[in-house]
Amino acid sequence: MSRAYPFARLSVRKLAWILLPVLLLAASAAVFFSVRQHRAPVRAVRRTLDQIRHFDPEAAGALISAGDSMRTDPEQAEALQKFFEHFDYKILSCRKQGKTAEIKVRFKNIDTRALASDMRSEMLRESLPVPGTDTSAAGDRKEPAPVSGGRPAMAAPDLSLVKEMLSRKEYGLVSYEGSVFAVETDRHWSVSPDSSLRRLLTGFLKEYLQDPYLLSAEEVLAIWLDQFSSMTSEQWAAYLDTDDFFSTYSASSDEIDRLYLGLISEFYHYEIGQIDESGSEADAQVTVTSIDMAAVLEAFRKRLIEYAGTVESLTDDSAAMTEAAASCLTEALRKDARSADYPVTIHLSNDGSCWQVTDISGFTDALMGNISKASDAF
Repeated sequence: MSRAYPFARLSVRKLAWILLPVLLLAASAAVFFSVRQHRAPVRAVRRTLDQIRHFDPEAAGALISAGDSMRTDPEQAEALQKFFEHFDYKILSCRKQGKTAEIKVRFKNIDTRALASDMRSEMLRESLPVPGTDTSAAGDRKEPAPVSGGRPAMAAPDLSLVKEMLSRKEYGLVSYEGSVFAVETDRHWSVSPDSSLRRLLTGFLKEYLQDPYLLSAEEVLAIWLDQFSSMTSEQWAAYLDTDDFFSTYSASSDEIDRLYLGLISEFYHYEIGQIDESGSEADAQVTVTSIDMAAVLEAFRKRLIEYAGTVESLTDDSAAMTEAAASCLTEALRKDARSADYPVTIHLSNDGSCWQVTDISGFTDALMGNISKASDAF
C-alpha cells in the first residue's frame, strides 16, 4: 500500500496537467462568447454615436428631430454641425439581458445650459413689446401695463437660434453620463432614436430651455431695463406720452419736448440692488438715473422771476408772455439740466415659464425726473 501511494499521487498530477488546458480553453471560450455577446450591442451604439462624432448630417438630423430629417435644409444641417463640432463619447459598460442591452456612455459636448441661457435671453429681448405701445386706458397720465418677462418655452430647440448663438460665442465643454439602449431584432442589434437618446445627444438643451428659473429674476430685469437704453426718440415720446408735455401752448412746444426726451435718454442709467425672492415672487430695489426735474424747474422759476422784473413783461401781451415763459423753460433745460438718482421697487413674478416684470409703480416717474414731486414744489 505504501508503495502504491506515490504512483497514485503522480497519476492525479498528470490528470490535472492534462485537464488544465481543457479547463482554460473552456473558460476562455466562455469569456470570448460573453465578450462577443456584449460587443454586438456596443458596436451598435458606436455606429450610432460615430454618425454624430464624424457628423453625418442626414443621420444627425434624423436622430435629433425624431425622424424629421434635416437633409433638405442646409441651414439646419449647418446648425447641427456647429452644435456637434466638439462632440465625443466613451463607452463605460454594457449590461445585456436577453434581446436588450443598456450601455453606459460618458458624453462630452458644449455647455448646453449656458447655451440655453443665452438663447432664452435673446428670445426675451425679441419678445419684449416696443415701450409705449401697451398702456393702460385709465387716467390722463398713462402708466405702462405690466410687461411680460418672456414667451413660453419652445417645444423644441430652434436650430436657427442655436446657429446664431454658436456663431457669436465660444462655449466651454462639459461631460455627463447616461444610458443608451440597444435592441436585437433578427440577430441584428440597433439603437432606436427615441426621446431618451435625443436628450443625451443634445445635452438636455430642450429641458434647460423649458426651465422657468433658467434666467434669474435679476437677469430678466436687466434685459427689461436695457431696452430703454436703445429707445428712439419716437419710442420715448410714445412711452412717456409727450405732446406739448409742459402745456406751454407755444410755438416752441415741440422743441421743448425734444429737449426733455433727449435729456432723459442721455441721463438714463440703472443699477440693480438687492432682490428679495419668495417662491415665485420677487421685489427688486433699482436705482434709476434720469433728469433732475427739481433742478430744472428751480432754474425755470428763477428765469421767470427775472423776466417778471423786466419792462417787457409789463408790455407783452398774453401770446408774447407765453413765448417768453417757453423760452425760460428751454434755457433751463439746455443750461441747468443735470442727472439725479431715484430709488424704485420693481416687482417680478414667475408664472411657470419665466420671470416677468409685473409691477413698475414709480418707474415711469423716475424716468421723467420725479416730475410730479418737483411740480408740487414748484
